Amino acid sequence: MRRYGHSFLGLVVGILIGIAVGPYLFYRTPPAGQTEETAHDDGQDAQASVGVANESEGVADGPDESVIADALEYIETMERVELPENGAWATCVRVVDGDTIEVEFEEGGSAKEKVRYIGVDTPETVHPSRGVEPYGPEASAVNKHMVEEKRVWLVGDITDRDRYGRLLRYVYTEDGLFVNLALVACGLAVVSTYPPDVAHVEEYVAAQEEAREAGRGFWRNSEEEIENVGKED
Repeated sequence: MRRYGHSFLGLVVGILIGIAVGPYLFYRTPPAGQTEETAHDDGQDAQASVGVANESEGVADGPDESVIADALEYIETMERVELPENGAWATCVRVVDGDTIEVEFEEGGSAKEKVRYIGVDTPETVHPSRGVEPYGPEASAVNKHMVEEKRVWLVGDITDRDRYGRLLRYVYTEDGLFVNLALVACGLAVVSTYPPDVAHVEEYVAAQEEAREAGRGFWRNSEEEIENVGKED
């Protein structure tokens, strides 16, 4: 009887411990150095999971190919510029979303770096709470067309990195296309500047007003429909 009594007591203790700590066993903490706020741009798995979740809810039906085609057609007409000094060549190895990429520099080591475009903001596609926003997939697709698996010329401003550790850069293609500006000009990004990094703010504002008047990209919709674009967390 004493043996079975001990077994029963052990079972009861085990159940009580399981009730107490069980919920914590299923809580997945983010990797070191990562917060829930920044986890959305940390890989293709996150992007894929958000896409699946939104499709199951009927939120995302895939990008509008006509919007992408119109944007690329307009970008082809944009003036190419002389590449600024004090930049660095890198290869874009992955497009995270419309305004963030991952690169490998040609000099200074082979470590990959995330690069956030200075002064512009596109609708989200991989945000953990906002999910896939309208025109986010289109902005990502246009960004991919411009830079993915291509050499890019990266130029800094005053601030080297943002609070998440991403490099802040103006991005140019080999033929002189100013990528940050192109996204604004085709109506898939809004101006979102933070002093002291304002070297191109006048160009951005002029391009945004012209895109708004022409009804390009998301500017074909009402102001209310795009009021949250550019409001970063």
